[in-house]
Formats: sequence, structure tokens, C-alpha cells
Amino acid sequence: MSRGLGGKQRAILDALEARLGGDEIEDNRGYRAWLTFGTHDLRRVSREMAKTMGGISHCNYASESWKSSFSRAIAGLAKMRMIEILWLVPLRGIEPEFEIQITELASDLYLTWFSRQRRFVGIRQNFITLNKARAYERGASALY
Repeated sequence: MSRGLGGKQRAILDALEARLGGDEIEDNRGYRAWLTFGTHDLRRVSREMAKTMGGISHCNYASESWKSSFSRAIAGLAKMRMIEILWLVPLRGIEPEFEIQITELASDLYLTWFSRQRRFVGIRQNFITLNKARAYERGASALY
């Protein structure tokens, strides 16, 4: 098995670097929260990538094969520590005010994510930049 990045992992890293982050999340009870910039909701990232890369089925849903390959790619990136899975998710704001799953630390708001799902990530910018520079030095074939 290859120790390098796969095609979907490279596409995910490129998509995360191109995005600003700060996604809006909403639950079925009407609560809304906004992530801080640099924090990404993987549900939204997966949906955006599926639209552009052809992972949408005929019913306008992401196909099961897309979901599983995306999940495997995320698990690999997390294992290589190229992205950071967040269980304490920084927020810019919430609406309406609610206490459930919200933690306030040093006047900053955080969502406490209890699920096993890998949903919120932060990209390790300095790690990615360093690895890209090394790959370009070796002829850009090691990483891309």
C-alpha cells in the first residue's frame, strides 16, 4: 500500500485550502451556529466536492460509494495528521442563545461534539505548506 496521498486526499486538501471555512451549521430544532474561519464542516465540504467531482446520484444525493471513499480519505488524512479532527469546535456565534453542547472558555464559544462522526476539521496549515514545499523540491511527484 502506498504511503503517499491518494487522489481524493489531495482533492480534499486542495478544497480545504481553497475554502475560507466558517460554515453555518443548523439543527432540526432551529438552532444555528457559525464556525470560526479556518474550521470546516465536512458535510458541507463533501457535498461541494461531490457536486464538482460527479459524486451526486440521480436523486441529487451523494452516492454511497462517494460517502465511503470520502470517509476513508478523511480518516487517512487524520491519521497522517494533515488535518485535525475537532471535538471542541470554536464558534463565532450562535442563534438563538442555547446552553446545550456549548462551552465557554476564556470568553470564546465552543461546540462540544459528542458524536463518533468526524464532522468538523481544522487544516494544519504549517504542516501542509511544509510538505508541499518538500514535494516540489523532489519534483512534485511525492505529494501530487
